[in-house]
Amino acid sequence: MNEEQFRFEEPASDVSAGPKEELAAEHQSNASEAAEPSMASKWKEATARWAKESSLTYLSNPAARRDFVVQFRGNRSAWLFGIYVLALGVVSLFEYYKISGIIDPMWQRREMETFEEVLFVSLALIISLVTPALSATAILAEKQRKSIDLVFVAPIRPRTYLIGKILASYRYTWILLALSLPFTAMSVIMGGASWGDIITAYFLLSLQGVIFTSIGLYFSSMVEKVFSALIYTYAAVIAYCYATLLLGVLTGTGTLNSFWFGLNPFSLLQAAGSFTNVFGVPIPNFAIATAVGLLMIRIVLGAAGNLLTAPSRPERARLRGTAILSFGALAAAVASQTAIPAYEGSNVLSLAMCLLLAPLVLVVPFQACYGLDGETANKPNGMFKLKGALTGTPAGALPFIYSIIGAGAAGTAIGALISQGSVPSSLPLYTVYMVGVWTFVWSLARFASSFLQGLKASRALQFLLTAGAVGLPIPILMWMDNEVGGGMGPRFPWSLSMLSPLMSSPQAQLAFVHGLVWLAVGGLIAWWSETNLAKRMNRRKVAKMSSQPVLAGGTMSPLFEQFGKRSPKARGKNRDNLGDLGS
Repeated sequence: MNEEQFRFEEPASDVSAGPKEELAAEHQSNASEAAEPSMASKWKEATARWAKESSLTYLSNPAARRDFVVQFRGNRSAWLFGIYVLALGVVSLFEYYKISGIIDPMWQRREMETFEEVLFVSLALIISLVTPALSATAILAEKQRKSIDLVFVAPIRPRTYLIGKILASYRYTWILLALSLPFTAMSVIMGGASWGDIITAYFLLSLQGVIFTSIGLYFSSMVEKVFSALIYTYAAVIAYCYATLLLGVLTGTGTLNSFWFGLNPFSLLQAAGSFTNVFGVPIPNFAIATAVGLLMIRIVLGAAGNLLTAPSRPERARLRGTAILSFGALAAAVASQTAIPAYEGSNVLSLAMCLLLAPLVLVVPFQACYGLDGETANKPNGMFKLKGALTGTPAGALPFIYSIIGAGAAGTAIGALISQGSVPSSLPLYTVYMVGVWTFVWSLARFASSFLQGLKASRALQFLLTAGAVGLPIPILMWMDNEVGGGMGPRFPWSLSMLSPLMSSPQAQLAFVHGLVWLAVGGLIAWWSETNLAKRMNRRKVAKMSSQPVLAGGTMSPLFEQFGKRSPKARGKNRDNLGDLGS
């Protein structure tokens, strides 16, 4: 019995030990699961975090709600909307009066289409005037109240803040478009357009409003005065409209089926019902225009966000690298969609690349100018440093410009291979021309900075010098052409203009010669500017050291201490310098 009891108790002891081991194993498994969550839980947490952030950014954005309240505070918006509706009513009644007197049905149909075009051109003009004014002063108001730092102390990122500004402007734009709906509906009722064209045109107009708003926010983040922000913003909007219209002409095939017309507020009706063949697949132009427009907005907002806060070097380098690659892709898209004969395409593709580089005129003053009164990143640190191309210092301005030109040339060559099967023979010559012209423009920034040594004044002087170098000789050359050449078209005087290789009869050889000349002139100006900067900095250093008084206890200033320690020959030389300084 005792042995049986003993044998019976052994399994009992094993059984009692089993649950303890199972509990310990279960505890360890729970601990491991708590330490390493599953992919499903990670995905769930990331989705919840993204939904919360998106809701804060787009649905309940505090910046958008505040701006919307400010925009409709008082009676100013009501008066502006009343004048806006009255102006559209006058234009519509005038056009309707013209159509009512026409009897011929074919001519009447043509006038109805003209009526639609006049209405949308009027809307485009209003959007181009209103949205930049709303955004160009949006951030400056916070700066002038000294509250921009308090905004970012709160738990809000620059991206959320800028998107809020865009949402407020986008809502205001759609209110303007909704008020114009009764007048555009008249063109549908009279048979001048379809509802599909109207809705597409309205969507593209609102997209233009967002693009203009992002441009205004960029310059509002960059400058400190309202007048400067408005001038830069409207200049950029005019340049944008002009460039997209010319790109639409260059990439069209006679039927105006280019997506660039969808990115121009004054010609978007041509892109409303047209398509573009991408590798043989017809894609609506409004879809391509939307994608390109969103890419532009993303880049501009990223630059504005970096201006509002102090980004790290990797973030700044990432943004600049994205800008270079995006420009190359843009040049490739333009060249691949240029449907013209091969014997005409060589110059036209090169001209398209030159045209794409035109917005650099608004970028160079802010990249190449330096000043002693600005932040550390804007102080002089040399003339040419390859590493600075991605860090944003003045020494990296020229490498960054050359990178943009190189990306544009490479993209144009790739697009030409896709569309025509060969690289244009004039592309290297026009690339040299672009290198020379933008080196000269960059040298004007170095000259202005070495002469004034103030950041804001240098930027203003560089912009004026560039405008004078480009536009001032044209009236003189026109007068010389009229007097010498008898007004028979551009002759020898026009070849002296910086823009002569881009005239109606461009020549690649002339562009190459111009590039070499402007490269040499820009190099000489930059060399003189660096010499002038060194002299002025030395004078500034000597004046600062000589102005130090004798310290308490009979101690001399550092300048005279160094003077006493040097050799008699060096002392005599320093004595002469001090005598010149005193005189």
